[in-house]
Amino acid sequence: MNLNMTDPQPHTHYAHEGLLFAKEHDKGNEYAHKVFRAFYEDGINIGDISELRRIAEETGLPGEDFSQALEDRVYSDAREASIRKAYEEGVQAVPTFYIGDKKLTGLQSQEAYEKAVTEAETE
Repeated sequence: MNLNMTDPQPHTHYAHEGLLFAKEHDKGNEYAHKVFRAFYEDGINIGDISELRRIAEETGLPGEDFSQALEDRVYSDAREASIRKAYEEGVQAVPTFYIGDKKLTGLQSQEAYEKAVTEAETE
């Protein structure tokens, strides 16, 4: 994977709020995958509503409704609540994965994930 890092790093609040919109339309995973690809591989500014709208439309989401929800900050409170919950649960880095009772933070090897899954299956 080519990690094309945009500089400066964009604010991701719109991308996260867009994910909440996408989840309500049963397109959360597809939207998230496309946003990750756009940012990490293509260097797209995911802090730009027009770029996110393009991604949303590629995902099959209604573009006008999507943009309006972001502009009106419809999901801002829900995004803030999820940030508070993550903080309360000890999430301090991205990515953080919980597999069974094990927490994996930051970049991990494939072996670390496989070990965590194996341990979770035997619990």
